[in-house]
Amino acid sequence: MKIDRVTDKENEHRHHNIGEATVPVINQNPPFTTVVGKFNTLDYLRFSTITGVSVHKGEVAHYHKRGFTN
Repeated sequence: MKIDRVTDKENEHRHHNIGEATVPVINQNPPFTTVVGKFNTLDYLRFSTITGVSVHKGEVAHYHKRGFTN
């Protein structure tokens, strides 16, 4: 069995350095209200659609598992 050894130089080339920001960071830890305040109508539409579809799928899976199919 051959083990592929990766040198540190190859590893640096494969992965970006996460510690360095490419743009200046204004606030590293913004408050929740600031983050939510930046949401627009399309964001809320996406959240509600994904939630609605997920709940529906969960209910359907629950009823099929319990044997309540027509």
